[in-house]
Amino acid sequence: MYTAEQLATFSVFHTPIDVLDNLEEEDTNQKEVTVPVDQKTEADPTDVRVTDPKSILNTRCTVCNYDKIISAIERRVHVKTDWHRLNLKRHVQGLQPLSLAEFEKTIGDLAESISGSEDEDDSDTESTHGLNELHNNFNKSLSLDVDESNKPAKKSPIVWFQLKKQETPSNLSLHVGIYRCLFTDFMKPSLKELRSFQDKPLQMAFFMLSGGHFAAMIASTETSPAKSGPRVLAQKTIHRYTTRRKQGGSQSTADNSKGNIHSAGSSLRRYNEQALAKDVRQVLQQWKTLLQDSELIFVRATGKTNRDMLFGESLLQTDDTRLRTFPFTTKRPTHSELVRCYTELITLKTSTIDKNALAALEQQHEQQKIEQNKALAEKAEREKREKEQAKLTTHVIGLIKQLKVSEAIDYLKQHGRNVNMTFAPLSSYMHASTLLHYVAANDLKRCVLPLLKQGANPTIKNGNGKVPYEISSREIREEFSIARHELGESAFHWAKAKVGPAKTREQFQRQREKERLRQRDQRLEQERKEKLRREQALKDMEKNEKKSYEQSFGRGRSLGLAQTIQAQNLQSLTPEMRMRIEREKRAQAALRRLGQK
Repeated sequence: MYTAEQLATFSVFHTPIDVLDNLEEEDTNQKEVTVPVDQKTEADPTDVRVTDPKSILNTRCTVCNYDKIISAIERRVHVKTDWHRLNLKRHVQGLQPLSLAEFEKTIGDLAESISGSEDEDDSDTESTHGLNELHNNFNKSLSLDVDESNKPAKKSPIVWFQLKKQETPSNLSLHVGIYRCLFTDFMKPSLKELRSFQDKPLQMAFFMLSGGHFAAMIASTETSPAKSGPRVLAQKTIHRYTTRRKQGGSQSTADNSKGNIHSAGSSLRRYNEQALAKDVRQVLQQWKTLLQDSELIFVRATGKTNRDMLFGESLLQTDDTRLRTFPFTTKRPTHSELVRCYTELITLKTSTIDKNALAALEQQHEQQKIEQNKALAEKAEREKREKEQAKLTTHVIGLIKQLKVSEAIDYLKQHGRNVNMTFAPLSSYMHASTLLHYVAANDLKRCVLPLLKQGANPTIKNGNGKVPYEISSREIREEFSIARHELGESAFHWAKAKVGPAKTREQFQRQREKERLRQRDQRLEQERKEKLRREQALKDMEKNEKKSYEQSFGRGRSLGLAQTIQAQNLQSLTPEMRMRIEREKRAQAALRRLGQK
């Protein structure tokens, strides 16, 4: 018997016979609703846009549900983070996005980046252990428990086989996993085809194209005697400057969205795109025979420009049944990355399942589903009641506005409601939540007493925590006091309703008459005082005027205002001018006397 660690060292194409004989197919693999792996469109993280290209700035990333982007620079930084790339992969597989805290918990303490930035040389100088562990954590995160009851299930990229005989506790079950894309009929992988992998080597082609980087390899599963890993039949890596620095995106994409940009850099990038396309097609033409002999072809080329380079005028066709996409995240196209992907594809996967924990988890999921269905049913019933109550509210308010209190109450009784019904929706009737609140707030004083006689409770508070008496005008408050007198102290808790002392309507009339007389007397007294004040002011003005004149001209009869001004003007003239004016006055007086005769 082999342990899980030993099984994880075997290749799919070099699995011991006793392990193959000990495998059996899992029923759960056949229960899933499938989506073929090669029909999935794997998004390129470098080509991701958080917003519409026509938008200058959007403060929300819809992939990560992140709404704290405050500048275009932060937006560009965000789309390059491992968190965004992981959520993009989950979005492609129909899973819910991870929060930042969940992402950090998933990745753990590993320092490697999902996106990666390996050197451009083909030598694999760094250890792949940490990278494999990182990608294992990454792939596990794609299968985190999410509520997909309303979505069709998708097949896992890995098909699992159970070991018939295993030296594990009774509650544990060891499973062996193989990537589904390795099978010819990946919809229905079988043990028979798995055994056929051991008979002859399998030839596979790998192509990656992204951001001006191109890496290709054709390898055989036949073990190389010189070193462990694939037997490389052909390999090629190319890099050209086609992507705008810092801004991201290819030059052709920028030209399509903004028009042709005239600069030295843009011209160089356009030339390099054409040269890269030519180089890629040349490589494919040189590998024509090897491609025809390949059983599987794995391709990663996202974006229209990259796909056109591989499928435009080359030997690769989009309807080729051998085409596959990588069922896990990949890094920058390099030869070492292709080798890592090859190793990841052909290595057996192991998983130990605790049957007791699985049963408990299934029971928990069933309980959660029952509670969720119950909550949904309660919500639907509550929404139905609120909708019906909103309709009743609209009709009753219309009757109350017409002062038809009895008809409104009869309408409520016909629909199983009472006079204390709370209006719906409450958010629209926070101030006037009941009939009594409504008539109090809208000064419908003729409706107060009839409603109280029909049982309207004055102690009920509205959405703001106030009773009807607190939101009433003076006239409405008088109606409450009259109702308290007519209905009696035992009818309601008047103190809790904050209603004033009980009074009769005659008392309020006498009080209003008394108030009217008091206000009239106050008005007459004010008018009398104002008249006296004006008379005294006139006397003071005359006295001050006389005093001022005597100080200026001495005692005597006042000449009046015009004569005073004339006298002041004469004093300002020279003696000759005054004598001349006096002669003219005497002449005019003589003429008037002659005219009278």
